[in-house]
Amino acid sequence: MLRMIIFLTVVLTGFLGVFLYLRRRIHVTFPEHKKKLIWTLYGLLFICFLPPLLYRIFPGLELIYGKKNIMYASYFTMGCLSFITVFTFKSHLAEFFLDLVKKIKDRNKPKQEISMERRNFLFNSVRFSLFGAGLGTAAMATKEAFALPEIDRVPVYFPHLPSSFENFKIVQLSDIHIGPTIDGEWLAEIVAMVNKLKPDAVAITGDLVDGSVSSLKNQMSPLADLHSAHGTYFVTGNHETYSGLSDWLEFLPTLGIKILSNSHEIIERNGEAICMAGVPDIRTSPVPSSPQKSLEGLSDKSLVKILLAHQPSSCFEAGKAGFDLQLSGHTHAGQFYPWTFLVGLVHPYFKGLNLHENKMQVYVNRGTGYWGPPMRNSNGSEITEIILKRKLA
Repeated sequence: MLRMIIFLTVVLTGFLGVFLYLRRRIHVTFPEHKKKLIWTLYGLLFICFLPPLLYRIFPGLELIYGKKNIMYASYFTMGCLSFITVFTFKSHLAEFFLDLVKKIKDRNKPKQEISMERRNFLFNSVRFSLFGAGLGTAAMATKEAFALPEIDRVPVYFPHLPSSFENFKIVQLSDIHIGPTIDGEWLAEIVAMVNKLKPDAVAITGDLVDGSVSSLKNQMSPLADLHSAHGTYFVTGNHETYSGLSDWLEFLPTLGIKILSNSHEIIERNGEAICMAGVPDIRTSPVPSSPQKSLEGLSDKSLVKILLAHQPSSCFEAGKAGFDLQLSGHTHAGQFYPWTFLVGLVHPYFKGLNLHENKMQVYVNRGTGYWGPPMRNSNGSEITEIILKRKLA
C-alpha cells in the first residue's frame, strides 16, 4: 500500500508540475485560439495515463485493461512524455545559453530595442527541433523494444571448476514481464530461442510477470516447453511480490520450474558437482533474502557456487557468503533515455559481467523483455548464454 501511495504521489505531482508549467507558458506564448487545443491535448494525455494507473491500483481490472492496444497506447504515451520532458529541459538550457551568449556579445554595444518576433522565432525553432528529436528518439526506441532479444554469449572462468563442467551452459532469462503488453505468443518465441541453444540449465532471475495467476496463467504455458539437461531455476523479483507472490510460488512448479528461495540444489555430472543457489528479491520479499542461508546444509564448501538473485545489490552479502558467480537482472540497463545514464548511480552494477571485490563475478542481464513503455535505447534486450570454463583459453 505504501509503494502504491508513493507511486500515485509521484505521478500526480508530475502532472501538477506539467500543469503549472503549461499554465505559465501558454499564458505568455500562445494566442487564445491555441490555448484550448493545448489544454485538450493535456486532458487526453491524462486519460492515456489512466489504464496503467488503474491496472496498478485495482488488480481485479486486469482483464479489462489487459487489452494490448489500450495498454500499448498508454505506455507509449508515458515513454513519449519522458522523452519530451527531457528535450524540453534541453530547450530551456539552449534558450538560457543563447541569451547568455547574446548578452556577452552585446555587452559593449549601445542598448537596442529587442525584436521579440525575431527572438521568439529563434527560440521556437529550438523548441520544435528538440520536440521533434524527442518524438524521433521515442519511435526508434519503440522499434528496438519490439525486436527479439539478442543472444549474448558470456564465458565465465573459474580456476576450480570441475573438468566435467567445462563448457557447461546456463541460459539466463530475466525481467520478461509477461503482462499488459507482453503475452504468451511472444514468450513462445523466447522459449524456442532458448531451446535452440541446448542449455544445460536455465536460470530465470525474477520479474517474470506483471499480473495475477488468474489473468496470466494461460499466457505462461510456453514455459513448460523449456528443455535443458538439469532443469529451469527461478528466483522472485519485486514484480512477483506486487502480483500475488504466494499464488505464483504455487503455480510455477506446475510448469516444471524449480523455485530457489534461500535454498540451493546440487547439479551433478560424472561424479562431480556445482552448487546452484537462489534468494528472493532483496527489497520486497516478505521473507529476508539471505545468500548465507541459501548455502545451509551444503557439505562441500569448495564447490563452485552460483547465486541467482534478482537485484545486483545482493552481491554484498553474496560475496561474504563465498559465492563465485551471481546472476542478476532488475536494472534493464536503464531501458531508455535518460534512465540509461541514471541507473548506474543507484546500482552497484547495472549491466554485463563485473568483478566484485576482486573475487566474485556478477553478471547483470539487461532484461529479456521490457517494463512499462515499450521502448529501449542502445541497450537491447538479451538472452544470456553463460558458458562455464575452467581456465583462460
